[in-house]
Amino acid sequence: RMRGRDMFVEESTNDSEWEDFLLASPRGTFYHSSKWKDVIQRSFSHSALYLVIRDANGELVGICPGFVIGSMYTKMYQSIPYSDYGGPLIAEHCIKQASRALLNFLKGFCSKKDIAYAKIRLMDNKLMQSFQSSSGCVDTSTGTVEIDLKSTPSGFIWNKVFSKNTRRRIRVIERDGFQVQEARTKSDLRDFYNLYFENMIY
Repeated sequence: RMRGRDMFVEESTNDSEWEDFLLASPRGTFYHSSKWKDVIQRSFSHSALYLVIRDANGELVGICPGFVIGSMYTKMYQSIPYSDYGGPLIAEHCIKQASRALLNFLKGFCSKKDIAYAKIRLMDNKLMQSFQSSSGCVDTSTGTVEIDLKSTPSGFIWNKVFSKNTRRRIRVIERDGFQVQEARTKSDLRDFYNLYFENMIY
């Protein structure tokens, strides 16, 4: 547990409290849930580090799901792997103080546990501003790549950009009766991202 400016951060020990806060958060997704934590823990050897942020009265004002991921050479804290959504959910009225408390906790925790760095997904501009610091940088890219097929032929993308597994998955989808085609207009891409977002929310 670590305190800072009337806020303190500690590891979560109460799944029902976590889920209640998540359900009340407009930006909450399935990836923030304890169910996704179970999926990751059953599939990988990563150590869960699900953090809660409380105000001076002990009231829950934020949550941050994450895992310590180790490799041969280094360890990192990531919130949250294998998804496009995740990161802290913090009550609107205390974003700045809670973000600072979370940053301070992670700095101390990572130093003690020999964790090289933390990677946190931020889904909100206010959070991005609060997490700007001299010891970190915020990547403001959206994670969306648009490829101009006129200058990059689809054959090149299929053979050189897509992995063997991606090509195999597309062929399986086609065998199941679905049609796979290039996005031809920006509205095609918009439709795709809207559908993708709705599925993530679901």
